[in-house]
Amino acid sequence: YSMTLASAPLSFMFFSMMNYDAVTFGNHETDLGPDALAGFITLAKNNSSVPFTTPIIASNMDANASPAMNALVADGTIAKSTMVIKSGIKIGVLGRIGSNAVFDSPNAVPLVFDGGKPDSAAAYAALQSQVNALRAAGAKVVVLLSHEGFTVDPATGYAKGNDAELAKNVSGIDVILSGHLHINQTAVKASANSETILVEPGSYGTHVARLDLQIDQRSGKIKSYKSANVLIDSGIPGDLAMVYVLSGLVNPALDAALAPAFTGLGLAGVDSIMDTVAINDAPITSQSITPGFSVGESVLG
Repeated sequence: YSMTLASAPLSFMFFSMMNYDAVTFGNHETDLGPDALAGFITLAKNNSSVPFTTPIIASNMDANASPAMNALVADGTIAKSTMVIKSGIKIGVLGRIGSNAVFDSPNAVPLVFDGGKPDSAAAYAALQSQVNALRAAGAKVVVLLSHEGFTVDPATGYAKGNDAELAKNVSGIDVILSGHLHINQTAVKASANSETILVEPGSYGTHVARLDLQIDQRSGKIKSYKSANVLIDSGIPGDLAMVYVLSGLVNPALDAALAPAFTGLGLAGVDSIMDTVAINDAPITSQSITPGFSVGESVLG
């Protein structure tokens, strides 16, 4: 759905329909380059049916060398941070791309993330300043959306990897919602001395990470938390409005627009392509589609 129906890029429309509070960039957003990404975002904003209004948070992105992306920074579509209020508590939100994701984003040039070194002492210092600014503005809780990832050390039970190191080096971040490594991992911490909670939801929408926090409204201190990565499968009834949009509007439009491609591939339409073909037209098999990419993932993710 990412690059179809050019007049209304669908993934952005879905964000609006699901009332996301904020999103951040990952490596695949720049697969077609910054100009194309800016074009998708602009079209999504201009979608008359469901305009895209979700804040895009890119705390460590420098877009000065990309006029198209810089225009979206200038008009506030892309921001360094945002503040949301839940149950009367101000929550500051930051978003970043880490070193591994930057390495996987060769077409992001001329966008720059933390001067090309997202997991360096300088990057930590810059992020610390942003956390401090959110706290000074009244944030009781700070959440970081990080497209980088972590694993868990089986010997200690603590997180390890770049997002874990960030948690240990930048104070004042309560939660890191992490991605990129396609790992399904409920809440862990980076060390016995770190209060930051890290969560990863897996990949391809197979799970939704749910993190329930009990917070002291006065101090903002997290008193307790519960974490569960909920399996999303056909056993869960579809939201009626979304089912109508997909089955009644979106999929028929895609079937019509992509009919020549479907015919050439011997496919019946969107429903069949979702299960059998990746975006680069390579069949999904038990072998990797593209050298260097995991099973089921194409060059465009």
